[in-house]
Amino acid sequence: MNEKTVSTGQSVIVPAGSWHGFRNTGSATLHMQAILAAPTFDASFEGQPEVTRHWATAKA
Repeated sequence: MNEKTVSTGQSVIVPAGSWHGFRNTGSATLHMQAILAAPTFDASFEGQPEVTRHWATAKA
């Protein structure tokens, strides 16, 4: 496992197909913003055989 700690204002790039997750280690609310290359993405969860498909929606 490759763990990284980031601070406010920092970014993380996760290559497509990589297993990843997020955990808030601080006391403030964690805010995340994702930029996706496609309007859909598949999510797999460790220990669960099914894949969940998500559709990204644009915010006005």
